[in-house]
Amino acid sequence: DASRREYLTFVFVGAGYAGVEGYAELQDYVKDIIDEYPRCRIAGTRWVLVEAQDRIMREIPASLADVAARELRRRGMEIRTGTTLERMDERSVVLSTGERLPTRLVCWTAGVRTPGIVKELGLPLTKGDRIETDAAMRVKGHDNVWAIGDAAAVPDPAQRRREPTP
Repeated sequence: DASRREYLTFVFVGAGYAGVEGYAELQDYVKDIIDEYPRCRIAGTRWVLVEAQDRIMREIPASLADVAARELRRRGMEIRTGTTLERMDERSVVLSTGERLPTRLVCWTAGVRTPGIVKELGLPLTKGDRIETDAAMRVKGHDNVWAIGDAAAVPDPAQRRREPTP
């Protein structure tokens, strides 16, 4: 029925590491819980991952992201790339495609941005407005200043090009 559909439709917005991991882990958790109740079934659940970009997990090579997407789809999970969430209320979301999804759970993992105050600190910034650091998180050009978290562009020591780690 309609009420059941709302409660068993799970929408995740943002398909970076956090979104994909949360999406997959919550589905595993729900499946484990449903297994404890013989009269319930996972078949009634719907899983929708919404991503504005053209693919999931842009932090990793496309070939690896494709493997992850195939596995999620194999598990019956939907992936909507090139799609945004336009509106939501307490009982549904509307996607940029015009589709309305009844749901009571929306998990937002999109749109991580550097806090605006970072621009006012006078520290060296990347094109994405993250603070430039070395691999030890020391701010470029400063001996005793470090930056961490979403505000920092820490080079990934495992990469030759030393691009910032996600």
